[in-house]
Amino acid sequence: MKQPCAELTSEKDVYIRLFGEPEIHTLKGQLSAQTLNSPKGWRLISYLVIHKRPMPIRTIAEALSNDSESEYAQNALRVVMSRMKPKLESILDPKNSLVVNAGYGYRINDFYHLITDLQEFERYIANAKAQPDIAPRIEEYKKAVKLYRGPVYREASHEHWLLATAEHYAIEYLFAVNQLLKDLAELKDYQSVQHFAAKALEIEPGNAEAVYWMIYALIKIGSVQSAQAEYDEYKLDPTYEPDKHEADDKTVVPENERVFRILQKYVKLNLVVPVGEEHTGFQLPQAAVCNLDLTVDIAALGAYSALLHLKSGYS
Repeated sequence: MKQPCAELTSEKDVYIRLFGEPEIHTLKGQLSAQTLNSPKGWRLISYLVIHKRPMPIRTIAEALSNDSESEYAQNALRVVMSRMKPKLESILDPKNSLVVNAGYGYRINDFYHLITDLQEFERYIANAKAQPDIAPRIEEYKKAVKLYRGPVYREASHEHWLLATAEHYAIEYLFAVNQLLKDLAELKDYQSVQHFAAKALEIEPGNAEAVYWMIYALIKIGSVQSAQAEYDEYKLDPTYEPDKHEADDKTVVPENERVFRILQKYVKLNLVVPVGEEHTGFQLPQAAVCNLDLTVDIAALGAYSALLHLKSGYS
């Protein structure tokens, strides 16, 4: 388990990581999702950390179990609290629990100085946005990007109580990493562009702007074949095709069809070329791959990255 970015200087300092897999760090030790083997406990801690205020037990029960009225659901939270206590006490002050009663609910204990990777992430991005000079701006974006290890509490990120928060930070991450890649390219630091683009694609394979900068960097450092072989094709599912009279899937998705029409215009301009017998994908033409400075900025497709599926290699 890596050390947290925040400095722990006091026994009251508690650093909680929520990006990817949750972790708790103190001067006395660390707890991971595995060592504190309590999915319900992690959900309770994450919920309270995100809301930053005392929460009624009925509200918590409704959010985490969709059952606010059931005495069973509320009792289950009390059982979770009891079972977590020994392991939490092993890295905290035994006289001060991390989660304490607050009237008819729970809150994070004010005794502790709580630091989270979410707070640090937001601070780094705010610093970067406020920085007019490119070099210090890059350093702030690097700090933010390195903090993001995946969706907020990955295991629960799709659940309704966490979905909006996870999406917010995912969007902020995409903004930060794409701006970082752009700034690094402006400084002609193509090795770093390749490095951070690869990391970004591990986390979010559908990031079309990261694909563009990866291709751009590979070409600039002389790896044209790698650029062409690894990142040249966008695969579209049948819902993008406006003419569905022969298609097995006749589902109509207006936004997908709009994207398809835009790509068809790009074909007419020779900015992308159709791939495959049924033209189910698009790739950069040979001339464009060899000289990206003369072709369309594929980052323009970034707005449609949620709709485009990147496929490695040729059909």
